Amino acid sequence: MKSGVVLIASMSTAYYNSAVRCAVSIKDYSPKTSITLFTHQEFMKERDMKYFDHISYDIPYHRRAKMKGMYMSPYDITAYIDADMEVMSSEFNTIFDYFEDNEIMLTNIREHVSKEVFIDKNKTQKMQYHGGFMLYKKNENTMKLLKDWYEEFLIQDKSEWNYPEYFPSMKRWDQFTLWRLLKESEYKYKIGIMPDDYRWNYIWLYDIKGADGDKSPIIYHHTIPDRIVHAGHIKHKS
Repeated sequence: MKSGVVLIASMSTAYYNSAVRCAVSIKDYSPKTSITLFTHQEFMKERDMKYFDHISYDIPYHRRAKMKGMYMSPYDITAYIDADMEVMSSEFNTIFDYFEDNEIMLTNIREHVSKEVFIDKNKTQKMQYHGGFMLYKKNENTMKLLKDWYEEFLIQDKSEWNYPEYFPSMKRWDQFTLWRLLKESEYKYKIGIMPDDYRWNYIWLYDIKGADGDKSPIIYHHTIPDRIVHAGHIKHKS
């Protein structure tokens, strides 16, 4: 079965530049890993093409174009990672080894780096899964999830807030859409959590001892400041 990494760089040159750095880091530690980039043609630089095995410009101009790109992955088994990530260990080569009988592998949201921990007014529910990292096997079940994730987020983003039991601030988060689909869907997904999952989506914002383990990160998630993302936005596209 074909496996590979999908990177998405839409709307801002900040994401494109980060995707190139991410691809370089992947090739440094895992030169045989296939990488597909979904981006805009006006971003693509000829000097960067050598870092990608496949390049597609078939992606919408939207801040959450990633779900569309994930759906169009050319691989049987895909590792989607956010563009603002960097591989920092040769352990990355084991990324596809943990599925067992699962269809999807995820990482958890870390409360000590989350802007909002609780999502409901009663403070009883929390989003569990981080949308910046996902491994998935291509089948009818996962393709439906990715299709629904994108389409449901577009509705969520453009419509009135239709979930009064949850904070309206959730409206802009695609992670809320994913959480809701996995929680409420009639479809049953076989989901697993990566071992030492914080190492596969390592986000450091606050120095809190004991928040996670003491092992070094495999993939470091930098998170790009909003001011840099906005500075690189395409101005003439909607």
